[in-house]
Amino acid sequence: APQIMLLPSGSNPEEFTQLVNGLWQSEWETRARIVSAASDGASLISTGLRLGFNNLEVTVPLNTSLAATEPSEGDIVLIVDPGQPPDGGDVGRPRRVLQAIELVNFDGAAMRLLVPPDEWLEWFEWVRLPEELGAPPMVLPIPEETSADDETARLNGEWRDQWLAAIGEPSASDGQE
Repeated sequence: APQIMLLPSGSNPEEFTQLVNGLWQSEWETRARIVSAASDGASLISTGLRLGFNNLEVTVPLNTSLAATEPSEGDIVLIVDPGQPPDGGDVGRPRRVLQAIELVNFDGAAMRLLVPPDEWLEWFEWVRLPEELGAPPMVLPIPEETSADDETARLNGEWRDQWLAAIGEPSASDGQE
């Protein structure tokens, strides 16, 4: 029998349909790979998504190599695009802070969350982030007394200057005191 699914408030029906169909296709492909891997003895690469009763289980891998100490549950961290160094004709892109978040359900390598349907669109973007960035996003804990906005501006400026130097361009801060 056909099923009815409520459209999250403020969602575009076509985009939501594509998202849900993509999730169901991904779930089916994951299950097919599990069956295949079990019969072949091969390894399975997680898609980072699994549908549950009215919730979506989301796994977001995180790279902790920027952190001086291992981040832990409850830390406020900056989520960082690792950037891409220049390579031949490709100028790459600088490392940059994407946003600040609180780590929840963090196991040292990934965050795992059960997301209600009205938040699926936002979290689907998080799951796609490693593919879009070419690597898992990095996390950098910030001290409690530090402003996330100030730290973001400082780091983004430093990383942009480093990238500009790598591509042979003058830094944005050259000539400014």
